[in-house]
Order: sequence, then C-alpha cells, then structure tokens
Amino acid sequence: MAAFKPVSITYCDYVTQDANGRFILLGVAHEELRFPTQPSILPPIFLVVMIKPQAKQFRYAVDFDAPDGSRIMRLTASCEIEGEYPPRHFISTNLQSPAIPFPGEGEYVAQIRDENMHVVFRQPLYIAVGPTFQPKLNFEGSMELGEKYAQPTVKH
Repeated sequence: MAAFKPVSITYCDYVTQDANGRFILLGVAHEELRFPTQPSILPPIFLVVMIKPQAKQFRYAVDFDAPDGSRIMRLTASCEIEGEYPPRHFISTNLQSPAIPFPGEGEYVAQIRDENMHVVFRQPLYIAVGPTFQPKLNFEGSMELGEKYAQPTVKH
C-alpha cells in the first residue's frame, strides 16, 4: 500500500486557513493563468497540495517546473503522524513560489512525487499572454430541493 494518496494541487494568488480548519483560497487559477501583457516578473504563485496519509510515516516531494523543464522550486518533506489520524482528513502543504524573471508562456507543471521520487500526481498550469477570452454563454438550468428538505421544520 502506498504511504499516501495524492488528492489535488490548486494554484492561487493567496491561501490561508480559518479557526475551524477551512481553507480560504483567493485568485484560483484552473488550467490557465493569463496576463494581458508580457510581464517582466512572474509573480508569486501559491500551490495548495492535498494528500491523504495512508501510513504513520511517509516522505514526499513537490516540484514546480517552468515550460522549459527547469525547476522553479522543490519541497522535500518527511511526515510522522502521532496518534490516530482520522480517515477523512488530509494534509495540506501550502507552497509559495518566489517572484522570478518571467520564463515565458507555456505549460508550468506541479508534480507530487513519492518516497522513491516517482511522479504520482501531476497538475499543469498554462500561463499565457494576451487578452482574456470572454465567451458569451447562454445558460438555462433549474434546481430543486429534495422532498425531505423542501419544507424543513426547525425546532428551537
């Protein structure tokens, strides 16, 4: 059995956590990040890496690479869990890349690696320069509550 299960990698401008343990992500970029003009500096990008432990001790790494394959950063981590870890919980590793000279347009990639440095999860982010694509979308939909919840009775 693997020591951990990769869940997701999310790119965003900022991440924090509230007192109840919920994450607050601002400026989420899904699949593409677009700049209207060519920047001289790639601003810092947060990578929110979620994994589920499957063992009491494990190691993993997270890479963030530029389109030419050069490494922007690598986290190498060793984890040890004390006590019982709830099965529906996960570990969040929040990384912030530094501001660097803009490597150019293309596919940037974050990868989670296991203890043997094998890639077990990969999340690309295409960074582009140019006008934002704003398609016209006509949407029609409906939503209904289930019968049990349509008329809830609240007891005080």
